[in-house]
Amino acid sequence: MRRRILILVGLAILIALGVQLLFPRVERVYALGRRTAEYTLVIRDAETKQPISGATIKFWDERFQPEQQKQLAEVVTNAQGIAIFVRENQSVEDVIGISGSQKLQGVRKHPDGVGTFVDRYWCTLELTANGYVPLQYDSLANYEYDDNGYDKAAKLHRFEFVIEMSRKR
Repeated sequence: MRRRILILVGLAILIALGVQLLFPRVERVYALGRRTAEYTLVIRDAETKQPISGATIKFWDERFQPEQQKQLAEVVTNAQGIAIFVRENQSVEDVIGISGSQKLQGVRKHPDGVGTFVDRYWCTLELTANGYVPLQYDSLANYEYDDNGYDKAAKLHRFEFVIEMSRKR
């Protein structure tokens, strides 16, 4: 009887070790913070996927009453359809201990090890481009983004949004 109990305990320990080896527990840490964020906005044609140069993007603070809104910034896309806006003191939430293949909601891709949720509810966008109209109401929160991590100097956290517009008909 005692021998059976020892065998069962030994088997239970081996099974537990096997489960740990096959399914390692990943510790994730969620950290809230603020940092300087670089928003890269890529504006392109919804049909052809070609860049739209000369598109104007106005950033408006997110207010409940439109008459109280104020314009925060205005940027214009270059020949590659890219406009960059840098915002200081941006609220973010880092997810530490996540692989690059794991999906974060709203994030298309992120560096291996750390994925960052950036607050996208701080502004609405007003998009204008010659011959184009926006596809939707343009709250930044409507768009997924790439978390491109820090720049080489580790001063800016880079986020890239691809926004499509359709030709006026």
